[in-house]
Amino acid sequence: MLDGGWAATPPGWRGLGWRSDARPESRAATLGGGPTTTYQPAERLQAMDVDRVDYSVLYPTVAGLAGKTFGRLTDLELEVACVQAYNDCLIEEWVHVSPRFIPQCLVPIWPVEATVKELRRALARGHRGVIFPAVPMHLREVPHINEPEYDPFWATCQELEVPVCFHAGASPQIQFPAYKDLSPGLAAALSALTRPVSSVQVVANFLYSRILMRFPTLKIVFTESSLGWGAYELETAEAVRCVQGNRGEGEAHLHVSLTPQRRETSVARHHGAG
Repeated sequence: MLDGGWAATPPGWRGLGWRSDARPESRAATLGGGPTTTYQPAERLQAMDVDRVDYSVLYPTVAGLAGKTFGRLTDLELEVACVQAYNDCLIEEWVHVSPRFIPQCLVPIWPVEATVKELRRALARGHRGVIFPAVPMHLREVPHINEPEYDPFWATCQELEVPVCFHAGASPQIQFPAYKDLSPGLAAALSALTRPVSSVQVVANFLYSRILMRFPTLKIVFTESSLGWGAYELETAEAVRCVQGNRGEGEAHLHVSLTPQRRETSVARHHGAG
């Protein structure tokens, strides 16, 4: 549905229960008005078979794309209880149904000791990745994500070879706000259009943050971010760094390979640049 009009069924959405003739009143028995394939694991598997999807990587919805609903909590005991309930639910309600569901845990965003403790607990239960807000300081008063206070978290992820996943649009403050007179449909369309490119700012921060220099084998995932802008950003980041950076402290030269066989970014530091 876009701006009051019901669209045709998108290709590849047949199994997910998308119906172009569906109306909210005809779906009143489903959770939140959505098809049961979105919240019933067994039916989800059938939908995946229809659409020829082998695996489904699980991201939160009610908890926010990066767990921001829990991350805003200032009561640590409550935040820990919420993320543990979410993490355990994924294992017990989804992974136990099928290994085709790939669980990714949430963690308390602060203090870092609680972050690491829950990360280790969740991984021991079977989680395969960790979801973290790219801009945690937008949620509550915590250190900037580039601060070394987070190093125990990065170090643990690197040690256990677990990817840290950042979902596009998880920080609405870095997206363009919708004009107040836009219809709900067009406001949603604007959000869908600007959400992927909001990752441009997140990637730029990681390029200059030195986090990946301190933890060179850390695995980072940017989800639903598209890729068309990637080569441009990497090339520009290197050029701008060389021109405007503090050349006396060494330069970060960014190298990217975008061949079909291999897509990777590596950061090499060259000391003593004049």
